[in-house]
Amino acid sequence: EQRAAAQAAIDLLAGRGNLGAGMEHTIGSIALIDRLAEEFGVEDVPDLRAEEERLMAEARRFGELVRANPEMLARFRAARAVDAATNDDAVAIIRSLNPEGDAAEEQKMAARAAIGLLVARGINGIPLHEDNARIDRFVAEFDVESPQI
Repeated sequence: EQRAAAQAAIDLLAGRGNLGAGMEHTIGSIALIDRLAEEFGVEDVPDLRAEEERLMAEARRFGELVRANPEMLARFRAARAVDAATNDDAVAIIRSLNPEGDAAEEQKMAARAAIGLLVARGINGIPLHEDNARIDRFVAEFDVESPQI
């Protein structure tokens, strides 16, 4: 019964499920298919290694592109910082350094971008109350201007 349920889950994931839903979800679905097959002894499993290798190569190329572009890297750091669980985590994400280039300026770019995202998710250019402390922390930590409200 568990094997049949695992087979159904694998068929769903491989047939339509998360495959093609985005690189990260697709890679995760392939790993889940492999884990389900191994754990429940399912033998009729599609071979998705070529797709996984293609996606991983694409992810590496994308990572190289992002690391080579300080503005893009700052925007990615900003998005991660906005979603961080704590203000300390958010600051640490922005402080994570790109080994090449001007780290202080890249951190300021990321802090400005994060503040912009926090303001944008507010209402009529006014940040949400719960975002004010994070904005204040970014302003203090990275010596960037406070948003004009």
